[in-house]
Amino acid sequence: RRSVQKGKWWHEMTCGKCWVTCMRRCRSHILVLVFASLMGPATMARDANHLLQEANALGMDREELKISLLKEALLLDPSNVEAAKSLSFTRISQLFRIRSADDPQHPILTEAEAALDDVSKRTRMSQNTRNMICNMLINYGHNLEGRDRPLMALQLYLLAARIDPAHENTMGSLYKVREWLCVWEGREEEFSRLMNVVQRQLQQGGAAQTSLQPLTAVSQDVDPLTQLSIAKAWSLLYSSGVHRENPFLGAMKPPSAKKALSVGYISGDLRGHAVSHQMLMVFRQHMVNKRIRVVVLNTFAGNVGVHGQEIKSYVNKWVDVNPMRDEQLAATITNTLKIHILVDLSGHTGGTRLSALSLRPTPVIISFLGYGSTTGASFVDYFLSDHKASPPEMSYAHSETFAYLPVTYYPFNTRQAIDSTPSYEDVGIARGQTSFIFACFNRNLKIKPDVFEVWMKVLKAVPRSVLWLRRFHIRVQENLLRHAERLGVSNASIIFAGRIPDRSKHLARHRLADLFLDTPRFGGHSTLADVFWAGVPSLVIPGEGASSRIGASMASALNGSVFIARDLHDYQQLAIQLASQRGAQVISRWKSQEARQMHEEGARVGSETHTRSLESMFHSMWEEFRARRHSKQRAGRTPKAFVLSVVHAEHR
Repeated sequence: RRSVQKGKWWHEMTCGKCWVTCMRRCRSHILVLVFASLMGPATMARDANHLLQEANALGMDREELKISLLKEALLLDPSNVEAAKSLSFTRISQLFRIRSADDPQHPILTEAEAALDDVSKRTRMSQNTRNMICNMLINYGHNLEGRDRPLMALQLYLLAARIDPAHENTMGSLYKVREWLCVWEGREEEFSRLMNVVQRQLQQGGAAQTSLQPLTAVSQDVDPLTQLSIAKAWSLLYSSGVHRENPFLGAMKPPSAKKALSVGYISGDLRGHAVSHQMLMVFRQHMVNKRIRVVVLNTFAGNVGVHGQEIKSYVNKWVDVNPMRDEQLAATITNTLKIHILVDLSGHTGGTRLSALSLRPTPVIISFLGYGSTTGASFVDYFLSDHKASPPEMSYAHSETFAYLPVTYYPFNTRQAIDSTPSYEDVGIARGQTSFIFACFNRNLKIKPDVFEVWMKVLKAVPRSVLWLRRFHIRVQENLLRHAERLGVSNASIIFAGRIPDRSKHLARHRLADLFLDTPRFGGHSTLADVFWAGVPSLVIPGEGASSRIGASMASALNGSVFIARDLHDYQQLAIQLASQRGAQVISRWKSQEARQMHEEGARVGSETHTRSLESMFHSMWEEFRARRHSKQRAGRTPKAFVLSVVHAEHR
């Protein structure tokens, strides 16, 4: 109305706030196109930018209006990259606030893809813009993977590959999610291209976000030295920009003989996670020893549930550190909590705070349990393991010094309750038609084509045998069944176990299996501990790294060395022999005698003895640090290795 009164109605209609107001009130895309047809390209581009500014100024409470304005901006100027980015990322972010199945054709995802696809075809984006878009899509994809939506994540990675086919981190993300989905077609060629990229990235030296992440590298055919180089590159990346002089050297006072040693555990997995299941009794036993003061630094942002609450009741102090910046966290560890020894249970897994650890908040830092390989970090002193899991000759592939616990480093929870054994029908197995039950409850990421092919050969060699796997994502199950059919095994020979929230019932159903088949490269950890505790023998195949050797460590500690294979061929032959009549007698004897003996002698590898050995190790490490500091040796000198013999529970 003001425009008409001033006699400048057309000029006012095609500029600034009046145009934006018109679009917001009319809400008609047809009207937009009508007006757009009357204006020149420059005016249309200018007004699209006005709409973009107006949209970006809106908060989350007006998201639908923001999306509408962004769509109108793209109608005016289809080559507006910023509008396409904003629309796409706004749409993708909505996926995290809605409950939906893992649908790669979800309308929200489809619209987000279309916006970026269209603008990438219409305009020549700068390389920096392409990199930024690809990195954003990869970050969103990783978050979707964490929410068990790998198919949606795959769509975002494919979109990133279309926008910039040469983007190196897209290649790594695509490979990882395909491995997770057990999509093995073209796997060898893709892995070869990926490793060429990784080797080029490593040759550049220094900090690098290599296309292959450290945890993914552990589960692949990557030699130990390359795994170390990848871990080093990521550790340098964590520490870049935050490293400073060690704060503890002048400030930290050693505890007196009457004062408890302060030990901190930092992790994001002390909740409904495998790490919490195995560490539960360790924390409980720590509570008995007055010479150890235990502090938990929880990096998980959500609800820790009943497992976290129970652990919280066993420790001296529990601190939620997720919101803290690295410098704040390091200062809290050093100055407020006054922790002497810090035990990292995460390594290169989710919830890691290696960036804060790079500030050296404590005199002694240990990597333990949660990440079964080297961190590659110069600021982590020790890798806590045992002789079986980490033989001395493998020290060349670790940046840390080996510290050996007796028997096995893995903390068995020897007080886990096991419910009564269910019937075969309860778990969907027709025992009358089944001669032998092979089982593997490891994660799908650990199942690779070579071991799966061996499993299929075993099934074909043992009549009426079945393979019992854990229930996976529906697409993973479909892919595994498709691979089995290609290898000549019917779908009826593979059974997927449903999820059971009750842990005692979950452990009880293990007893129905005749033999557990572990995976090479990256074997079972807590899964294998559950298998042994349930009294089921396991066939393991140790490799070079600790992540593949924990099965050998457990089996030796629990008198199961007869089921350790030398290689995949030996693994296949042993599995077939153990399923024979004579082998079945060996397994039956193991279940009835050695498994019972293992429970009776649980103290030998159980929580109490393990915890006392762990505490002795902490005190030895601290004394070594004090001696080193007292003699005025360099703080950066590599600490000496420790080997402890069995410490009986009554020793303290």
